[in-house]
Amino acid sequence: MDLITFKPRLAFAFASALAVVCLVGCGGGDDDSAGEPDGGEQVDADVDAPPGCQPVVPTATVIAPGGSDVAASVRDLVVTSTGRVGVFHWISGGVAARVWDGSSWTRRDVYGGSNGGYSAHAVSEIDGRPVLLATPSDTSGDSDKLRAWPQLASGDFAAGQVVPVAPNDVDVATVARYSPTSSVLAAAGMTGDFRTLLSYERGPTGSWAVQFVDAVATQFGSVYADGVGTLADGTAVITSHGAEGLILHRRTGLQWSDYRTLVAGEVIAGAVAFPPAGSPAPFAVAVYQRSGTQAQRGALVSLTDGTASADTELLPVGGIDYSEVAFDPDGTRGTILLVDADGRRAWIATFEGAAFTTATELRPDRVFETGPHIVQHPCGGTMILHVTRAPTDAEWSAPAVLEPLADFRVP
Repeated sequence: MDLITFKPRLAFAFASALAVVCLVGCGGGDDDSAGEPDGGEQVDADVDAPPGCQPVVPTATVIAPGGSDVAASVRDLVVTSTGRVGVFHWISGGVAARVWDGSSWTRRDVYGGSNGGYSAHAVSEIDGRPVLLATPSDTSGDSDKLRAWPQLASGDFAAGQVVPVAPNDVDVATVARYSPTSSVLAAAGMTGDFRTLLSYERGPTGSWAVQFVDAVATQFGSVYADGVGTLADGTAVITSHGAEGLILHRRTGLQWSDYRTLVAGEVIAGAVAFPPAGSPAPFAVAVYQRSGTQAQRGALVSLTDGTASADTELLPVGGIDYSEVAFDPDGTRGTILLVDADGRRAWIATFEGAAFTTATELRPDRVFETGPHIVQHPCGGTMILHVTRAPTDAEWSAPAVLEPLADFRVP
């Protein structure tokens, strides 16, 4: 099931305070038992799954408090096309993953030795296994280069594979999407100055192709890749926001060009989420904020011709650092999560057909130690990864928990 995380411009300022999350093993026949089990309490998620549904829904506790890994370091959540689920989180000098192997969460190192670097990253899958794309600074010869860390059949993560770009370029990736049908991983990002939009594509043989998509025309403007997918006819598209608006770019043959301006004028936060592969849904979902306004808005994007419609105010306040969309399996309805990571607050909106609901605050009685994340699990429904505590509890005392959103929404 697809989950697209939208990281608007403001999100980069908070990225170092959040953690990194990636997907990992859920069910299947692979032996991931070599990792060290998380020592925290394992609580079965209370889910009314369809009879005989597989893969098994992960237990609730992902990272327990009190260990060497801080639960509040989690950042992204994804489920692969084969149902694998997992969490990537920052550790000292690098990134690790918590892997659900069908019976427990295990810890896997992804990379280490970093002294910083670009906080922008993307997560997706390759052949049903998670992959992280990031641009860390380290002592290796590949420092400050965009690299991919795919999970291997053993459950470990491979060494970073360099995505080939110009020798002196620093590139970052912010969104990615894998097609199980074509075995192509399509990603999008920017040069390190955030002025040139690029397409990164990994083919079935593992080779990468990098293409120029667009560049900022204004002297002081920026551009941010925030969506990647296809139209109904299979045409590859990338969305971006920045000084020139929320733009849908389309590839025709071997060339990219601007196809539709979804929102005119400067857009300081925006993204487009595409429905799950094979879904009959006729639209993608855009979430955005214009410059000079506070409101967070939602809109539908036609997969037939790329036009925008049903523009709706979701939330009348600003300060949203990122938003996520979790589509229901048929892709025609789903849930939108809006997160103010600095204010430790979150809101939920929904969409069905051409209608959006107004966002309501999610658990105002709790403090979000880090930004939550939502995902559609094939047997668990819409689930949320969160690290929350009561206002009177000590900071960093809460576990990282993955549970059904419906359960978490009820105080």
